[in-house]
Amino acid sequence: MSYAIDTEGTRRVGSTLLTAGAGMADCATGFARAGRLASVGCGDAHPALSSTLESFVATHLAALQAASTGFAALGDALDQTASSAQLTEVHAASVIASAARSGP
Repeated sequence: MSYAIDTEGTRRVGSTLLTAGAGMADCATGFARAGRLASVGCGDAHPALSSTLESFVATHLAALQAASTGFAALGDALDQTASSAQLTEVHAASVIASAARSGP
């Protein structure tokens, strides 16, 4: 029987999620800029369209920012989990080694 925790795989997934979070943050920045340009393009000539556009941009920007924050938090949590699992493995190996040295 063997005992192992896939800390490397956990770290890789965490890193991917951190990268996805950063990508989503960049996307949110670009989306906010595009929304501002669309509002300027709409102007005051169409108040109903302008209001709908502002609502659309605000709603989707909030969703992008929430996704970005969520990805980053999950990636960080997975990295911390991998570190904790590695410490757990070291502790377990130490206890087993100690028990083996003391003998039956």
